[in-house]
Amino acid sequence: MAMINRLLIYLILVLRPLLGPACCKFTISCTQYAILQLKEKSFLPALWTILKRLLSCNPFF
Repeated sequence: MAMINRLLIYLILVLRPLLGPACCKFTISCTQYAILQLKEKSFLPALWTILKRLLSCNPFF
């Protein structure tokens, strides 16, 4: 796993409790999905799938 992916996973785990309560309409939460993608894919493909997931969760898009 690349160093940038590890850094992003660390940031997600540290910042997640500060962002408020977890409420996601997907069965695997967006946080868990992002961590899974960062572990399985390289940086840019993981970032692309994470952004698509976050945008699909937003009711305005």
